Amino acid sequence: MLNDVDPGAKTRFPILSAISLLMVVAALVTLLLAGYGYRSEWWHFSTGVKLAERSSYVVSGGALVALLALVFERGNAGRAGTVLPLLALVIATPMLLLAAQWEYAARTTPPINDISTDTEDPPFFWDVPNPMDYPGEEAAALQHEFYPDIVPLETSATPEAAYAAALE
Repeated sequence: MLNDVDPGAKTRFPILSAISLLMVVAALVTLLLAGYGYRSEWWHFSTGVKLAERSSYVVSGGALVALLALVFERGNAGRAGTVLPLLALVIATPMLLLAAQWEYAARTTPPINDISTDTEDPPFFWDVPNPMDYPGEEAAALQHEFYPDIVPLETSATPEAAYAAALE
């Protein structure tokens, strides 16, 4: 049979298992550095997003290689032929779930990154890490379509009273 092991046979190095674990760990490090690099101002947030996206591709490949290693190396690579790919799959699973969640969100929510209660005259937030203008009419149209209940609050209160009420 395929998984029968000859006790006298020499075990070989589980190359697929090692590659799978290496790929998954590299993807994990890349994912962690993606956010940390942005927060540390090493790169722009779009670079961090691209790194996170690439890490999901690498972890997917690593999980696939781990499954292949379980099939082809389990019988002739000793205990490492089973333990290494299982460890790779344990590490990969939360990352794959996170990537699936991101993909679901990207497919079910509008592609806008700024929502304003006043799309006619949106405020400019200048005291933020990456100030930018409101995206424009296309984003306003998407916002009105997907979030019709976000509108300016009309009140007769003074600005000071409205601010005090907001702090409560």
